[in-house]
Amino acid sequence: MIFFEGDEGFRIQGLNFSYGFVGHSTSERFLIRKSRALVERYVQLCKNLEASSIVELGIAEGGSVALLSLLAKPRRLVALELNAQPVRALDEFIERRGLSGAVRPYYGMDQADRDRVGAIMDEEFPGGPLDLVIDDASHLLAESRLSFESLFPRLRPGGLFVIEDWNGKHLLSDRMLTTMQSQSKSERNASERQIGERVVSDGIPPIPLYRLVVELMLARASSGHAVEEINIDEFWTVIRRGPAELDPATFRVADLYHDHFGILGR
Repeated sequence: MIFFEGDEGFRIQGLNFSYGFVGHSTSERFLIRKSRALVERYVQLCKNLEASSIVELGIAEGGSVALLSLLAKPRRLVALELNAQPVRALDEFIERRGLSGAVRPYYGMDQADRDRVGAIMDEEFPGGPLDLVIDDASHLLAESRLSFESLFPRLRPGGLFVIEDWNGKHLLSDRMLTTMQSQSKSERNASERQIGERVVSDGIPPIPLYRLVVELMLARASSGHAVEEINIDEFWTVIRRGPAELDPATFRVADLYHDHFGILGR
């Protein structure tokens, strides 16, 4: 049972959580970098995932890992984090609750390192496929595509791959546009100059993560054999794996579709 405390946080199985992006988790209260609406989606997602095999990319302050372990009661939950510094609150939570055999955090792990990610999967899940993968890590296109290609084939048919914040760049651009529309002409001109100078100094802006979502939409449009279903909302994209035989060593998203009309550009 989860008890929501307004818009400040929630409590589950004696553990307190606060929403936010500033601060650190403690043994008394975890910081979770998600909104209440997204937490409520996780509650629904995990209802039918008992004794499951889960992989989460991105640990941050450990709030999401702790929540998943309480909601889904997984047989094995492996979490990978780029930062090499362990989250003390998460380590204490795992030890205090006797979860060292079920919840397995790995630090200093690059989600784009296919060989290392594959080796960990082989070690941690030798007996069967995955049920759920959640990517809440870099939110960068190249890195996210590589981890998708490494982990999606390891899902069972019907298993789910969740990409959080797939639209982050898009929403940020929307907010910038709204701000500029409310500015005076001189302020708007100054903002446009700043953006132009940044583009020149940074070079070609990186392609946003939502290109991967478009690629997967095209894959589903071509066939449901690999991507059986794809659901998109403002919080995440959920991809359901189809029955195709996919090799984690050779699988590439680009092999699933043809960009006949060149809509993806570069």
